[in-house]
Amino acid sequence: MSDAPDAKKPRIEVKKENDTVVPKRVNLIDYDGQNMNHYNVILIVENRKFHVSKEHLAKRCLYFDRLFFGNFEENGKNEITLQEIPADDFQLFLECLEGVLEIDDDVVSPVARLADRFEACLLTKKCEKWLLSASKIPAISKFILGYNYNMENVKVAAIPELTQNDLEEVTKDRVHEQKTMDLLFNRSMAINKELQQQMQQLEQQHQEQQQQQRQQHQDQMQQERQRIQHHYEDLLQEIHRISSS
Repeated sequence: MSDAPDAKKPRIEVKKENDTVVPKRVNLIDYDGQNMNHYNVILIVENRKFHVSKEHLAKRCLYFDRLFFGNFEENGKNEITLQEIPADDFQLFLECLEGVLEIDDDVVSPVARLADRFEACLLTKKCEKWLLSASKIPAISKFILGYNYNMENVKVAAIPELTQNDLEEVTKDRVHEQKTMDLLFNRSMAINKELQQQMQQLEQQHQEQQQQQRQQHQDQMQQERQRIQHHYEDLLQEIHRISSS
């Protein structure tokens, strides 16, 4: 493959379109085939050519090992077309496979998908590590990534953070093994318990507010009775004073 720059984050090139600043990603590695010593096959993705090394990919991806060196018709071809893959996603996949691009929330989804498709086990583990340790994406997104791309630990770790709406989403049109169904059921029960506790707290707060209002009303009535009593006593004293004069 081509020489890789010493970088861990994608470079950003700023260009203007109609006086609007638009960030444009600059590839960390160019697979344009300028160095013929670094490639021996061309992968075509969305009409874009990636000049890569068979041996390099085969060491990291079981899929390419079978494709290049197994009993397939592509074996021996100089150009091979890969279907149903966005070229930009394949660029990210190759850069992460090389280790020049770090996994983060911006790239983990497309990279995990291609790592699963091409059986890049070590790259899948990198995605899994990121999702379990540093990722800030929603729990439901983590669960779906784990479900779709064989990251069991990610899927299980996301379940305690799922909401009731999330549970409805992840169980709709998806088949889960019994272990996962048990965990999802337990999460649903926990949510119901939390809701019941919240309802009880709200009811208790409502009762306390009513009690406070009743007490305030009683205090006001007591103050009014005392005021009237004092006024009555003042009148009696005044009447007694007038009678005695």
